[in-house]
Amino acid sequence: MLPGMSEICRRYTAELAPLATEFIEAYETPEPGLVRIGYSSGAAVLINRTDGHADIGGTLIPPRNFLVKR
Repeated sequence: MLPGMSEICRRYTAELAPLATEFIEAYETPEPGLVRIGYSSGAAVLINRTDGHADIGGTLIPPRNFLVKR
């Protein structure tokens, strides 16, 4: 279990840490289980909390996953 947790921590740090000093300008839930968070730099975090693939604004997000768009 620990190796998996280490990989998750590395991914979050690499992808989300740069957004920590930015202002959140938008928080949207286009559908249940889907979230889009917009930041002042123009970056966005797209989150899929569902068990299936989801399309958020034309971007396919795997199940139970997120993607950072810059």
